[in-house]
Amino acid sequence: MLINNTENILRKIRMITNKTILFIGVKTGGSVSFHNIKSFLLFIKKGDVQLLGIDIPKKIKIDEMKVVLKAVGRNKNIIGAYITVHKRIIYIAGREMWNSVSLQVKETGVITCFFRIKNGLRAVQLDGKASYLN
Repeated sequence: MLINNTENILRKIRMITNKTILFIGVKTGGSVSFHNIKSFLLFIKKGDVQLLGIDIPKKIKIDEMKVVLKAVGRNKNIIGAYITVHKRIIYIAGREMWNSVSLQVKETGVITCFFRIKNGLRAVQLDGKASYLN
C-alpha cells in the first residue's frame, strides 16, 4: 500500500491496526528495497507484519514531518521504519521523540531506521557514509 500526501499519510497512520513497518521514501512502490524488505519479512517468519510504503514529498517542511512522526509515535502498532530519503529531516523533526539514538546518529545527524523499544523509539543509522548524501 502506498500513500503520498500529508493528510493521506496521517489518515493511514491512524488506521493501522496490525503490526507494521513503515518504508519511507519518495517513490517507495517502485523501489527494489520495498520488495526486498517484504521478502525478508517472509523469510524471517514475520509475514504477519505489514509493510507500508509512504511516499513523502521531496520538499516536506520540518513542521509537517513533525506532525507525521508524532502520529507514528502514537500508533503502537507501528513497530519501526526503514528510511531511504529525508534522513536528516526525520532526525531533526523527531529529535524530541527519540528515547535512544545510536552513536552513528549522534555523529552524522541522520537516521536510516527507527524501531520501537521498551521505553519509546530508538533511531539508528546503518548505511555508513551513504547517509551523508541525504
